[in-house]
Amino acid sequence: MPTDQKKSPDQAKKSHDGILNAIALLALPWLKFQYKVLEFMKAGVENAETIKPFKELAQHELQALMMILDPGAKWRNSTGTDLEEKFEAAYNDMVAKIASGSVSFIDVQQKIIAAIIEAADKGRTQASSKRDSR
Repeated sequence: MPTDQKKSPDQAKKSHDGILNAIALLALPWLKFQYKVLEFMKAGVENAETIKPFKELAQHELQALMMILDPGAKWRNSTGTDLEEKFEAAYNDMVAKIASGSVSFIDVQQKIIAAIIEAADKGRTQASSKRDSR
C-alpha cells in the first residue's frame, strides 16, 4: 500500500478547506429551511385564531372537572358566572403573554440562523474563490 508521508502543509489546508466547504454546502439548505419554518411558526403564533380550539378545550375540560368535583352544582351555582369570566380573562392574558414570548424566542432563533447562514455562505464563497485563483 503506497502511503505519501510527505504531504505539504498546503495540501493539508486544501483538504481542510474542502471539508469545510462541503459541510457548509450541506448545512446551508437545512438552515434556510429552518429559517422558513420559523417564519411559518411565527405567523401561526401571531394568528390568535389557531389558539381558539385549545382555549375551548381547556374551558370544556374545566367544566367537566367542575361537574365531577361538584355534581350537585351547589358550589358552582353559588359562584355564578363570575368564575367562568375570571377563567376566560386569565386564559386570554396567559395566551397573549405566551404568544409574545414565543414570537420573541422565534425572532432570536431567526437572527442566530441568519448569522450562521451568512458566516457559512461567506466561508463557502471564500473557499471557492481561493480554489479558483489557484
